[in-house]
Amino acid sequence: MINNNKQHSLWMLIWAGLLILFEGCSRENPILIEIGNLITPVGTYAVGTNPTSIAAGDFNSDGSTDLLITNVSGDSLSLLLGNGDGTFQDTTTLKMGNMPRALVADDFNGDGHPDVALANAGSEQVTILIGKGDGTFKEGEKHPTRRPPLAIIISDFNRDHKGDLAVALKSDAVDILLGNGNGTFKKGQTLEVQDTPTSIAAADLNQDKIIDLAIANNGAMSNNVSVFMGQKDGTFKASGHYPTGMRPLFVTTGDFTGDGRLDLEVVNGVRDSLSLLPGNGDGTFKPAIHFGAGTGPASSIVLDINGDGILDTAVVNNLGSTMTLLIGKGDGTFYDQPINYLTETGPFTIIQFEFKQGGKKGLAIANNAKNSISIFALKPPHSTQTRIPTS
Repeated sequence: MINNNKQHSLWMLIWAGLLILFEGCSRENPILIEIGNLITPVGTYAVGTNPTSIAAGDFNSDGSTDLLITNVSGDSLSLLLGNGDGTFQDTTTLKMGNMPRALVADDFNGDGHPDVALANAGSEQVTILIGKGDGTFKEGEKHPTRRPPLAIIISDFNRDHKGDLAVALKSDAVDILLGNGNGTFKKGQTLEVQDTPTSIAAADLNQDKIIDLAIANNGAMSNNVSVFMGQKDGTFKASGHYPTGMRPLFVTTGDFTGDGRLDLEVVNGVRDSLSLLPGNGDGTFKPAIHFGAGTGPASSIVLDINGDGILDTAVVNNLGSTMTLLIGKGDGTFYDQPINYLTETGPFTIIQFEFKQGGKKGLAIANNAKNSISIFALKPPHSTQTRIPTS
């Protein structure tokens, strides 16, 4: 994927878990099945070297959604300005940070323009970028993180209606940064987790209207998800560690069982699997149920792809160069035969976004080995078009 020695060393630093994940993986090529015309490719756009994260927002204030991408080996961000129909203008490159690994976008200072929090793994810091509303940014605060940051999420942890950040750090920690509402942040709690946290999900897991955290621990010594219960003041209390499949890379939430309680969905890199941990509604979880995914799965999103009111999931498979759709049954399980779409080489992350406010929805996939972003359109769902394969 990366040829010269310098890039290889950087890759080993940040992606050690992934490189181990890829060794020895093998699986027969999955059958590619059409699912009506619910997903259609729109286009593919060149970005920087090894894209790893995507944030959506209207960065130039024209009413259309734009995409901002981290290029971890290119020490840059790529900005794709949207046309409102799923297509984008030529890529703009922003030289920003040392090994930018992940980012989130939100209005941190209340001026109506999206800002960005950027996790720079090489310089071990979080950089705040203040959006000017014209597609450019002004560099703001820099927050040291002690170790390379691997993931970042935004939510309101202390219920003050200001965005806060949680940052997963290489080895075994998560830093909390509490927002002041003016584009600045103050250091909060540091959570001690387990080996190599690579993903964080923020949601109310125990139904107390306070945001909780679930953290995927990708290291070989863990193979679990750590859960922390949010307190009213923006601090967290450890709740427990829940076993997953091998080398969990990514965690997200959704009510897959239809019981009104949030469940955890975990993408496991080794043995090509997905784990579903049904929630009890009190912040605890039942033992994981495991499902097959594609080859080398890296991340997922939760969505209702066929409009039946039941959550489905889409997984991007880095080694298989596919996107796998798992159609939910509504009881916490999925139909046995996954539905697979070909992507560009090495898809690594996926987001869902609106082409413009209130408009058609689509998917954006960062192809880590192809240095590109692929856009798919989601057509209005019609359940009768969906061909559910039998086992």
